[in-house]
Amino acid sequence: MAPSAGLSPFLSNHDGFAGERPFNQLGGDLGALKLAAALNLLRQGTPFIYYGEEVGMGGGAGLSGDPRLRSPMSWTADPVHAGFSTRSPYRALAANSATHNVAQQSADPASLLNHYRALLALRNREPALLRGRTEGQQAQGSVFSYWRKEGADALLVVHNTARVASNGISIGGAPALARLARQLGPGADASANAQGNIVLDLPAQSTHVFKVQP
Repeated sequence: MAPSAGLSPFLSNHDGFAGERPFNQLGGDLGALKLAAALNLLRQGTPFIYYGEEVGMGGGAGLSGDPRLRSPMSWTADPVHAGFSTRSPYRALAANSATHNVAQQSADPASLLNHYRALLALRNREPALLRGRTEGQQAQGSVFSYWRKEGADALLVVHNTARVASNGISIGGAPALARLARQLGPGADASANAQGNIVLDLPAQSTHVFKVQP
């Protein structure tokens, strides 16, 4: 790959060959949808978000093919236009617009929408996530981890993709005896031992980001 080239990852788009909307692919599983968002937005490259993914918008009601992926954006729970316009829209609404819309999720701190907001805020404030390189990828069963680095900054990203907790996971690559401040995910800060290993207990379907402290 040329030095100036970069990846442009995405979960879905407006064409059927890329698959259904994530909500439909993942059976509406909120934990899986949050995990998919983190896998896309914390990796190296310039990720794309197809409209509606941030609220778990499903396919258009009664539609098939590409039109099923191109329903009006679900802004509200209004059964006629979902806040997209003041008139009947050009196409059927998403089948789940009454429950998965911006108005409903904005006020819920645990919503998918606010999870996307937290991921994007973290990405934008950390140069290592925004434009850094990837190092030290490790896969341990359902747990996938890697380091993102830029200059003197180093962040550890850990995903537990299982629907059960993964405890006692040891991840290497940290400076000896380093302190790591938690930036994302449930739980406390972490620390490395003299060999640069960090041992973590990871809840089901969770993402964790730690930053090495100076």
